[in-house]
Amino acid sequence: MKVAIFINKNELTTIHKEKVCVVIFDIEEDKVVGVENINLEEHNKKSIEEWLKNKSINRIYLSEIDNKTLEKLKINGIKVRTLDTIENDKLFKRLGLIIA
Repeated sequence: MKVAIFINKNELTTIHKEKVCVVIFDIEEDKVVGVENINLEEHNKKSIEEWLKNKSINRIYLSEIDNKTLEKLKINGIKVRTLDTIENDKLFKRLGLIIA
């Protein structure tokens, strides 16, 4: 499974923020086996669902998302977690410790 966390200045951010760093975790058998940091380019933001699919990302964490983008991601099988839905998310809490 691959998980992407969208951050700006060490805080969760939106996809459409001016400067976005995406931290991608490759997880196998509940262990992080790879980490990649990417500065998201403007052209990738316009077709974010395609970019995420090309990177084989299954789940993303971000501060908030608009309904149109959320629907596009759901159609492509990408699970979305936002600030208001991650309070009890065990995976996010474990990954958050790695970022900090």
